[in-house]
Amino acid sequence: LIRITRMMRMEDKPFVLIQSFFEEARFPGLLALRPGDFEKRALTVIMENDYETPTVATQELISAVAADTALAGDLCLPEGAPALCIEMLSFTYRNSPYEYRRAYCVPGKKIFRNY
Repeated sequence: LIRITRMMRMEDKPFVLIQSFFEEARFPGLLALRPGDFEKRALTVIMENDYETPTVATQELISAVAADTALAGDLCLPEGAPALCIEMLSFTYRNSPYEYRRAYCVPGKKIFRNY
């Protein structure tokens, strides 16, 4: 599996830690992309344009988790602090899954919307 980790920041502070997992054989060359490539184009655009894999549907599971040592360090939270975990499975044609994603969000009054 290929794991791609991205951090979204708001007001120069960590806000969402995203880990995406892909089958390496299905997405050759994905590991060759540099971090800056993901700043220029969204991952979904890369999947659709470079790998002809559009997202047709997703399934999500949302839960609250306690931040372990690593997650607390990444999101600048105290260890054990609550974080929102959003797990997502993305599907392309023929109900074929192609991405498993985990996103950990810092709780608070800030709202992040993804359209």
